[in-house]
Amino acid sequence: MMRDKLALLVGDVALTIATLVMVSVLYPEEMGSVAKSVPALVMFVLTFTANLYVFELYDFSAGNGVKTIYRLVLAYVVSAVFLSMWFSVFPWFGGHWKAFTVAGPALLVSIYAWRRVYAHAVHLFATSERILVIGSQSDAETVSRAPNFSQSKYDLVGFLLKEEVLTPGENGWMANGESTQNPGEAERPWAVASASGGFAAGTAVAPALAKPKATAQAAAESLGVVSLGLATAKSLEEFVAAYGVRSLVVRSESIAPELASALTRLRFQGVRVYPLPEFYMKLTGELPLEMLSDAWLSFAEGFDVLNARLLRRVKRLMDLLLASVGLLLALPILIVAAIAIKMDSRGPILLRQGRVGWMGRPFRLLKLRSMHTDAESNGIPQWATVGDPRVTRVGRSLRKFRIDEIPQLINVLRGEMSFVGPRPERPEFMEELTSCIPFYHLRHYVAPGITGWAQVMYPYGACVEDARRKLQFDLCYIRNASPFLDLRIVLRTASVVLFGNGSR
Repeated sequence: MMRDKLALLVGDVALTIATLVMVSVLYPEEMGSVAKSVPALVMFVLTFTANLYVFELYDFSAGNGVKTIYRLVLAYVVSAVFLSMWFSVFPWFGGHWKAFTVAGPALLVSIYAWRRVYAHAVHLFATSERILVIGSQSDAETVSRAPNFSQSKYDLVGFLLKEEVLTPGENGWMANGESTQNPGEAERPWAVASASGGFAAGTAVAPALAKPKATAQAAAESLGVVSLGLATAKSLEEFVAAYGVRSLVVRSESIAPELASALTRLRFQGVRVYPLPEFYMKLTGELPLEMLSDAWLSFAEGFDVLNARLLRRVKRLMDLLLASVGLLLALPILIVAAIAIKMDSRGPILLRQGRVGWMGRPFRLLKLRSMHTDAESNGIPQWATVGDPRVTRVGRSLRKFRIDEIPQLINVLRGEMSFVGPRPERPEFMEELTSCIPFYHLRHYVAPGITGWAQVMYPYGACVEDARRKLQFDLCYIRNASPFLDLRIVLRTASVVLFGNGSR
C-alpha cells in the first residue's frame, strides 16, 4: 500500500540524515564539509532512496529476509559508485563521497532494522477497514477478486443490491432500460425479497422467475461474497452502523434519489464513498474497462494531462532533459550493441518501424534490430511471443535489458514521443484493437512513451487480451498523470531493466 511505502520513505530519509550527521561528529576529518553542505546532503539522500526504490525495497510484501539484505547492499554499492562519480565531476558541491562510505555499515544496519520494526508494528497494530459494495453481485465479486485485495487493509462484509426495474423488451427482460439475460439465468439476482417476504416496491418481476432471498444469498456466498438484500436508505444506514463500515463502494449509475440522500448523510458522518472504478484503481493501479462508461468518463476527476498547459510543458522539459542525458550516457552501449548486431546476423543495425502516435498521427519508431531480416517476410505483422524464434542471439540480450529501445530517445527529441506514456502501437494492429477493445482510442490523446505505467505493471503484450489489460493501466496513467508519477515510472523502469522483467 502507498501508506506503507511513504512511511518507509520517511524513515529512510530520517535515518540517512541522522547517520551522516553522526559521521560528521565522530569522524570530522572524513566528512569534510558535507555536514555543512545542504546540496551534498540532499544528493546523498536522493541517490540512496532512489536506489532503494529501484531495487524494490519499498515493496512491503517482499518481506525482510536474505533477499532484502542482498538488495539493500546492492542499492548501497550502486549509490556509493554514483556518488563517487558525481563528486568527482562536480566537486564544487562541497561534498565528499567518502563520507557515505564511512557511514555505510551503520546506514545498512539502521535501514534494515527500520524495516523489521515497521513490519512488526504493522502486523501488531493493523486493523482492517470494513467496506460495503452497493451494486450487483458481480461488482462485489470484482472487488473481492481484485489483485492484492487479500493483502489490503480492506474487509468486504458483503453487498447491497442496487434496486433495478425489470420491464419487457424486444430481446427479453430489460433492467433500467438495458437488455439483460433471462432473469432466471442471469449471474446476479435482479429481485431480492424484502424483510416481509415480498418484493421491493417498484420491482416488476415475473412470479415464476423470481428468486427468494435465501436462494440468492446462498448463490452469492458460494462465490465468496455475501448478499445483504436490497439497497434502500434504511437498510444502508442500518448495515453501516451494525457492521462498522468505514467505506462504501458504489456502482453510481442511476442511483435513486432516496439512496443518494442516504449516501450524502453517511459521507458527512465520516464514511468514505468511492465510485466502483475509482476504488478498483486504488487497489490495483488500473481502470477496468467493464466498469467504465462514457457517462463516467465525462465527469471523472483527473485526466489533467489532457488540458493542463503547464503540466505538458513540464513534461516536455523532462523529456528533453532525460533524452539528452540518456543518449549521452548510452553512447558507448550503442556502439558496442551496433558492432554485436553486425557480427551476429546480416541486415541493418537500425530498424524503422511504423507506429501510431499522438492523435493518431503516424511516425517512424527507431529501434536496434533484434530480429532476423526475414522475420516478417510474408508481409503479415505478428505479435512477439515468449522465446520468439525470430529473435537473434544478440537480439535476445538487447531485448532483455531494453537496449534495443535506446534509439527511441531520438524520437523523444523530435517530439514524436514522450519519455513516459502509453506504448505506440503498430498501425497494422490498430483496426483490430480499436474495434474489439472499448475506449482504445483514448490512449492516443497523450503522446506515446518509451516506458509507461502499463510497461512496469504488466508483462510484454502478445495478444488482444494483453492489449486490453494494458489499456486499463494506460487509462489509469492518463487519469493520474503528473511529474511525480512519471518519476516513479522511470525508477520502476530501471528496476524492470535490472531484473529483466517482462522482456520477450
